[in-house]
Amino acid sequence: MPAYTSLPNSGDNNTNLKTLSIDGYSLSPNFDSDILTYESYVPSTVNEITISATAASSKSTVTGTGKVNLNEEDTDITIKVQAETGDTKNYTITIKKSGEPTVITEDPNTNTTNDNNTTNETETTTESSTATLTTILNNAALTINNNSITNVKYNTSFSTIQNNLTRAGATSISIVDSKGNKLSGSNLISTGSKMTITTSNDSKTYSFVITGDTSGDGNITILDLLQVQKHIKGDKKLTGDFLLSADTSKDGKVTILDLLQVQKHIKGDKKL
Repeated sequence: MPAYTSLPNSGDNNTNLKTLSIDGYSLSPNFDSDILTYESYVPSTVNEITISATAASSKSTVTGTGKVNLNEEDTDITIKVQAETGDTKNYTITIKKSGEPTVITEDPNTNTTNDNNTTNETETTTESSTATLTTILNNAALTINNNSITNVKYNTSFSTIQNNLTRAGATSISIVDSKGNKLSGSNLISTGSKMTITTSNDSKTYSFVITGDTSGDGNITILDLLQVQKHIKGDKKLTGDFLLSADTSKDGKVTILDLLQVQKHIKGDKKL
């Protein structure tokens, strides 16, 4: 017989996190207590971030949060949860620095003795500024039509847009919905949402058009179907980005075809 018997540790063995976030930036994928590895993209000029986390159990302790210095292009951060029983679980976030596109503010072939030198520099800077922002949008695979972003699918979250644009070189991203409410994390992008994107030398605001989302709530439901129907009948006309979202067939007009496509989406026959 053994001299003693080892009993299992008693107490709460919950090692899950309840929340995990980075101040000002998003996690990819969105936080889920069962997902242990994440990525987040920050501008190359950022040298410090703040991580917040809470344990699912009040009897567990969390370490690895607070301010973290970013000395490398890729920084791995481990957040450790220790349960009352001593059991542990590690969550890992990899912070990736995204580089800003090089901005040329002066044509190297410009003759500095030219009387029009000041005008030439101003024009060149403006063109470079536009090109930089365009490059970022292109790298993030966003299609712009008259200051409206038209190729974002329904069920797209703020964090997805933020990560894609930050990775492409944006300095900061801010999005509000059609009612002016600021979006973050898993909040859905909706028709009428406005995004201000800032680079090191430019800032511009765009609106979103989510195909089929005529109500501006980020989803496609019977409400959107009724709004398209009322528009076609002339009872209540859609305008602006909401009118563009009703043109699901992309033929420049809203007809019975668009109504049928919204209906098929809702029924699950053919997704938009």
